[in-house]
Order: sequence, then C-alpha cells, then structure tokens
Amino acid sequence: HVSKLQMDNRLSYDSWSAQLQQREEEREIVIDKLMLRSERDEQQQTMCPIRCCNIINAFVNSKKYANEDIYIVADAGDFAGIAAYLVKPNRPLHWLDAGTWTLGCGAGYGIGIKALKPNSTVLILFGDGGVGWSLSEFDTFARHKINVIAIIGNNA
Repeated sequence: HVSKLQMDNRLSYDSWSAQLQQREEEREIVIDKLMLRSERDEQQQTMCPIRCCNIINAFVNSKKYANEDIYIVADAGDFAGIAAYLVKPNRPLHWLDAGTWTLGCGAGYGIGIKALKPNSTVLILFGDGGVGWSLSEFDTFARHKINVIAIIGNNA
C-alpha cells in the first residue's frame, strides 16, 4: 500500500530527475558545439577551452604521471564547468571546486592542498574572469615558495 505522500514524493523525484536529465542533454549539446570549435581551433593552431582540457586530461592521466599525486582545482564558471566534463583526476578525491557561482577560491584551495600535501602536484584551472579574484595570491605563491601550476582558460 503506497501512501499519497509517498506518491507525491515519487512524482516530485521523477519530475526533478527528468529536469536534470534534460539539463544534462542540453549541456551535452553545448559541449558538442564547443568540440566543433575545438577542431577548428586545432587546425588554426589556437587554443580553446575544450582543447586545453583535453591536453590537461592527457597530462594528468598519462602513464608517465600515473603514480603522481595530482590535484585539480577548478575556479570559476564556464571554463571550470567544461573542465568538469572533460578532465578526469587520476585518483579519487583529487578534484576540488566550490560549485556554481563562485570565483576566487582556487588559489586558496591550492595553498591548502600544498600545506597538507607539499609533495603533490596542484593544477589550478582559472577562468578568464575568475582569475582576477586570485591574482594577488600569485604573490603568496612566490613569497612562500608554493609551487602550483596555474592554467587560465579563455572562453570569451
């Protein structure tokens, strides 16, 4: 026997799940369009976010670095969103981002990782807009000899 509340919850879940699926399909269409741009940019030897993410992913997951402790930090909107689809960490729990609508947290995350795991490699993926919130932290990196790799994705 299924109660009315259980039915209402099930309908809400089904509706929510359908909305998520639709958003995922819409995002896949956007990514597919960007992939076409990536192919064109590669022919013209320019760099777009998709091509950049593919290079990062190849680096992180190459056999040469399979045993490396590589953390990936995503800071900012569109570039981080694209990277979340394409860049796969080489180990569980090695991807950090603050979710949507955040800018400027990546440098702090990178500093925190290096404080806890000084021998790890940290890649910070900044968007072209979000990096402005973190530029002053490059001075912190230099003064405290914190080695990170910062990549700025320009999707303008």
